[in-house]
Amino acid sequence: MYKYLFLLLVLAFSGLSYGAEGDSVARATEIVTDFHTESQTLLKGVALDGSETSIDRKEKALSELKGLSWSQGPGKRRFMNVYDIVDSYTNDVIRSVEDLKAKAAEPKLDRILNQLVSYREAKLKELEESLRIEAPEKETRPPVPSVDGSPFDEVPGEGPDIWFR
Repeated sequence: MYKYLFLLLVLAFSGLSYGAEGDSVARATEIVTDFHTESQTLLKGVALDGSETSIDRKEKALSELKGLSWSQGPGKRRFMNVYDIVDSYTNDVIRSVEDLKAKAAEPKLDRILNQLVSYREAKLKELEESLRIEAPEKETRPPVPSVDGSPFDEVPGEGPDIWFR
């Protein structure tokens, strides 16, 4: 009996993770992780100074994103904060590759830098698309009239008004 109850609870709560697929924080976490692995793959044959800082930057960005998912509800404000975190992380990685390019005279770094910039732009566009899913536009209702008048009266200013009833 308890096995079936436990199985029912597991099946019921397993569907909760599917609601987060359109979440900008979850998408941003994937982008940061993918960008980190892509940059590490491209820079594999290049002598790096401070590869530990790259991991630290990634972990810092991921912890900030995790904090945003708990502290702010879905909407434009959270999306802008998420976008800023991902943008600053990717810019930091690209800036470190540019610094490495300035120090070392490897022709391979130009190609790597161009690939990282194009990869960044594609991933940021994907992140912008997640805003439409996360924050649908609210419908606005027509304003309530502030004039006290009967709907059967003529247009105000034409004919009798409330004082001549």
